[in-house]
Amino acid sequence: MNDPSRYLLIESQGPWAGPNAGRFLEDARVLAEAGHEVRVFLVQDGVFAAAPGVPELELLAKAGAQVWVDDFSAAQRALGAGRLSPHVTVAGMDSAARMLLSEGCRNVWH
Repeated sequence: MNDPSRYLLIESQGPWAGPNAGRFLEDARVLAEAGHEVRVFLVQDGVFAAAPGVPELELLAKAGAQVWVDDFSAAQRALGAGRLSPHVTVAGMDSAARMLLSEGCRNVWH
């Protein structure tokens, strides 16, 4: 790929919200496999997708995407670091804001 792009995909819906949440993570995987720099930021109920054993997260990690979990959303839902997939990084909203505002970053919120 000659011109890889950077993407920040923000997921606010939990896995039980229907198939669209899974498809959104699948889209992130496809972008990463195509050579793009991809970060997925899980916020609000989306943090439940960071539980161990979620296949979409494992596939995202294998594709080279980074998955961030909002520290505030995780704390509000009693999801400490010990209850999260090893494929995720706990991050603050400030990290997401820096990425959102960085030049050339394409942002998608679901």
